[in-house]
Amino acid sequence: MERGAAGPTLLALTAGDPSGIGPEITVAAWRSRQRQAVPPFYLLGDPDFLRARVPDVPLALVQPCEATAAFTQALPLVPLRARFTGVPGRPDTANAAGIVESIERAVADVMDSVLAIFEDNKQIQITREDNETFYKLDDETRLELSFYRNTLVHYFVPEALLASAILRFDASTIDYDLLLQDTLFLSKLFKYEWIYAERAEFENVFERTLRYFEASGWLTIDDKQVVIKTTSELEFFRRIVLTFVEAYTIVAEFLHQLATREFEDQELIKDALKQGKSDYLRGETIFFESISKPTFVNAVRLLVDWGVLDKKATPGRKRDTITYKVADEWLVDERHLELLKKLKSFVYAAPRSEKSRELH
Repeated sequence: MERGAAGPTLLALTAGDPSGIGPEITVAAWRSRQRQAVPPFYLLGDPDFLRARVPDVPLALVQPCEATAAFTQALPLVPLRARFTGVPGRPDTANAAGIVESIERAVADVMDSVLAIFEDNKQIQITREDNETFYKLDDETRLELSFYRNTLVHYFVPEALLASAILRFDASTIDYDLLLQDTLFLSKLFKYEWIYAERAEFENVFERTLRYFEASGWLTIDDKQVVIKTTSELEFFRRIVLTFVEAYTIVAEFLHQLATREFEDQELIKDALKQGKSDYLRGETIFFESISKPTFVNAVRLLVDWGVLDKKATPGRKRDTITYKVADEWLVDERHLELLKKLKSFVYAAPRSEKSRELH
């Protein structure tokens, strides 16, 4: 995908399985480019293989940045390092390397083009030194870009919540039931952020997601024990929701004060924003985008729903004054502080997860 004047306009088409009819479909799409208003695209593939399969189509061997100009006269083809063999209808494992390469190259092209858009919009600064590329963005830009992430989070909620629960334990072996309970806790915590399954369906989603992790080689399940094999992929999923967990933790930090005095609703949110920014400057809040007013409002709403906070409305001249204070039953055995401790354990999960503190 390459930049255009109004945004991404060029598509990267992966090779697919050479034993299928991908080459013929690709050529048919290119030939109908004018009649069907097909947007410009380029194919990642093997030039010799494509010429042998569809010898009558004109090819233009290009780099992605040259594909749009070539598209009107020839099918743009970005050559792969790998070569394809075989005939239609007979899959060949020798083609696996080329198939994977085409996918990886296409994803890399899309990422580069999107980063270039962000650079043009002055949302990030890109610096290249020797063979390394560095990306820099300021705090306000982090808030802007988090919008795009937040529109995608709901696609990965089961994986993100399960990964967050796993990494909280900092253990190579975790009891299945304890893991289920912690994942359920997170699903209830974010009832105002994403739609998630009820208890009966939750257990099915949990089991399905856990089995997906097992099939991916990240863990194994042995007699109600979950054995962790690797954490890098789990850290990726955890990071998707980590700013939300931290935002709720920032609000929960006020449970100390809410136990002894009432806070007006706007005062509580305002003080949480102020405290979050101060803690960020001190390096105690990990992510600037965790300091989010809408998320703070949802956190307070959740604490009221759970009965942690008593909400009182006092009639006034123009409007009611809303105040919050920790409910008496949550002061027993300092349950409100136990909740804060648990939230913190998901954010600052364990020594191996402390690397996340360096991300900001």
